[in-house]
Amino acid sequence: MNNEPLQTIPRHVAESSHWYRPVGPSVWSCEPVYEVPVAESWFLNRGKDDLYNLMVDNGFDADEDNWAVVGMWGESWQTFKKHFSVTQKRFASDWLMKNANVTRPPTITDAREHGWLPGWSSVASMIRKPGLERWKLGEMFEAAATCPRLPDESDKEYTDKVWREAEAKAREAADRGTRLHAAIQSDLLGERPTLNDEIEAGFEAYKKWARDHHVQPLRVEAPFANREFGIGGKIDLVAQVRIGDCAMDCVVDFKTQGTKGSGKIKFYPEWCNQLMAYRDGAQLTNHCVVSVGISTDEPGLLRMQPWTAHEMNRAEKMVKLMIQLWQLDNDYYPHGA
Repeated sequence: MNNEPLQTIPRHVAESSHWYRPVGPSVWSCEPVYEVPVAESWFLNRGKDDLYNLMVDNGFDADEDNWAVVGMWGESWQTFKKHFSVTQKRFASDWLMKNANVTRPPTITDAREHGWLPGWSSVASMIRKPGLERWKLGEMFEAAATCPRLPDESDKEYTDKVWREAEAKAREAADRGTRLHAAIQSDLLGERPTLNDEIEAGFEAYKKWARDHHVQPLRVEAPFANREFGIGGKIDLVAQVRIGDCAMDCVVDFKTQGTKGSGKIKFYPEWCNQLMAYRDGAQLTNHCVVSVGISTDEPGLLRMQPWTAHEMNRAEKMVKLMIQLWQLDNDYYPHGA
């Protein structure tokens, strides 16, 4: 058994990272990359409205700072906004670089420059996910069934309405899942979770699972980055879990799912792929992998899926091929960075 003490890792609840920055020799010595500062060229490529709004959002006062505009160009602030010449753009860019903390999502160009590793979600996007595709189609059909078409609606107006309804329901379900995941994470870290009526039953189901299976956390929300393996990620839980009569070291991932009265949690092969990517990437190759599915709309419904040796072996081969495919498709090989 792994006897390392519990690791309390800084959290970024409801955030995901497509890139990971190794900062030491251990696979656990890494930082998720959520954003990067913008360069001056980024500002210079913005439109005048974007720049003006950014300046105001970051404390630029037209009346108070008008002297700088008048002093440089002998123009009023209104003229400054209207024309926004290249010179004025440079003034705005310079002001924002000094006074604003403007960031953007990182790109593969940044990753190549700094030697960052892709997160599993980027690699997993290389192949189809039939389960996810069926779920999206189901949500769209359900939205169409609950959004009757009005007599004067055009095709575009109606399809846009159905799309907005489906997106709203998907966001609502994702938000419930995020809140439940955050509550579980807080509990595992010994903190007081934030609960409401929507997630309390799911949280209590998790607590019962943890008691019944004598769960002993070792690492919680633990980021890793393995240059040789080729990816980074963030593991929900590394723990000792009693499965049957044996206490086993496991890599655990919590999944939330709308079950709509079926009484069943669907476990997808992609979930095993993710767990094996995390297990092998974090060099936990002697660990079992376990998915824990929790319903977001059937109170108390939770199922645990310890993946079999056959399923793990298949997923391990899939993961290696998917990483190779991602590297070939992007012509980026982080192990050589």
